[in-house]
Amino acid sequence: MRLWAALLAVLSAFGGVRKRQAAESDRRLKPYEIIAAALLLALLLIVFLLWVVRRVTHGAGG
Repeated sequence: MRLWAALLAVLSAFGGVRKRQAAESDRRLKPYEIIAAALLLALLLIVFLLWVVRRVTHGAGG
């Protein structure tokens, strides 16, 4: 459950939108939980972007 809260906090930080009540509840999260969630989401974003680029460039070749 705390991992889910950390993931939501990081996702909202990526988007820049967070309600005040939710932001205040994020204070209960430990720094390592937020860092782990951010690293996980950054890794997923990189993998997704690499997948998209490979699909587009593979399709353009032929």
